[in-house]
Amino acid sequence: SRSNDDDSDSKRMFLEGAITTPETLQDHLLWQLRLQPIAPTQRAIGEILIQNLDADGFHKEDPYVVCHDTQRETVDAVMAIVRGLEPVGVCVRDYRESLLVQAASRPDAPPNTVAILRDHIDLLEHGKHHEIQKILRLSDAEMEAALAFIKELNPFPGRQYSAEETRYVTPDVQVRLKDGEFVIIINDEEIPVIGINPFFDRLSGE
Repeated sequence: SRSNDDDSDSKRMFLEGAITTPETLQDHLLWQLRLQPIAPTQRAIGEILIQNLDADGFHKEDPYVVCHDTQRETVDAVMAIVRGLEPVGVCVRDYRESLLVQAASRPDAPPNTVAILRDHIDLLEHGKHHEIQKILRLSDAEMEAALAFIKELNPFPGRQYSAEETRYVTPDVQVRLKDGEFVIIINDEEIPVIGINPFFDRLSGE
């Protein structure tokens, strides 16, 4: 009976821990990495690369520096494995490379999407779609299809596994009933300064 009680307590503690502790990006990637049919040395490199990722899924430090005892070609091979795990597009330098990795992994990507992200990302960020069309000789329909596809990609794939605590929304404006009249109160102190990345703003057109 005592043994059964101990087992029940252990199961309860495990379940409580599983419920209250969110899965981090590193947890999710490490779990997938352990299922890959690769050599132990590659798995060890993969673990180092995964632990070196920030909340967005990007390298914190140069991967060739953190894996300084490993040949560059081997690091590249393991990075390719990690990039193919879910979420696709992590283990990269920045959002530019993440978008490129995601597009290259998708067989349904419209023609020239990879070329746009690889060779003309600067023009894309500045909303110079017509210049891209001229260089790649794309029709309006082809350019629109590529842009629509790019907008579906996640530039920061790691964020969906963020372990940050829940943040409650503070209303910018409140409407209260005072002395029989509705009064509008603006919360000046809590209103943040919000900016939009020009790259994503311009994807919708010039």
